[in-house]
Formats: sequence, C-alpha cells, structure tokens
Amino acid sequence: MDNEGQHIRIEPLPNPGHLRIDLDGVTIAESSGPRLLLETGAPVRYYLPKAHVRMELLEPSDTITHCPHKGTAEYWSVRVNGQLYRDHAWSYPAPLPDGQPIAGLIAFRRTDTYVDGVLQQGR
Repeated sequence: MDNEGQHIRIEPLPNPGHLRIDLDGVTIAESSGPRLLLETGAPVRYYLPKAHVRMELLEPSDTITHCPHKGTAEYWSVRVNGQLYRDHAWSYPAPLPDGQPIAGLIAFRRTDTYVDGVLQQGR
C-alpha cells in the first residue's frame, strides 16, 4: 500500500511487437523484445535491453530516485540534434522484487513511440 492507503500494482505485460523510440526525429532505441510495465497511476512504460538502445546518445546523470515498489533508479540524459534532454532515460539496476521483470532495462519519457510502425498516443 502507498502512503494514501491505495494498493499499488506492478504488472509486466506481454510483448507488444516491434518497438521503435524516436526523440526529436532521431531513433534512440529499437527492439523486438521490449518489456512493458503497468503500474497503478502511471502510463504503460516500455523497457528495453541496453543492447537495443543507442547508448552513444546517452550521458550518465547524477540523478538517482527511489520508488518504494521498484527500488533505486539511475538516470541518463539524451543528446540528439545538439539538444540535451536531461534525465530522459532511467533504469533499475538492482530492483526490489516487484521490479525484477525490468532489472537493468531502460525506459524513456516523452518520446515518439511506435509499435509495429504505429505511433502510440500519449507517449
């Protein structure tokens, strides 16, 4: 339960198909094996293996956050087209038990996300 007494559910979802993530017109990640995570009160998040992310576009950040359900997250900023998008990617390298399905995978915020070539709304 969270601080307001609501039950928080974290649930991995089936693979949606081929995933492509673009930022400012640049493909920053592409995967046929993403993991989706549904968390109460949050949009569905797509998590990808680092091997499917263009890590040369990511710069380590000093930002660290803690989720009481998933654990401690590390962040990266993303640099594309000369612009730095601060703390735009994150990962849980050693998650708590609820976060195990996404251990070491990377997620992104506010990107153009395509599943099987179709732009997903609200991403």
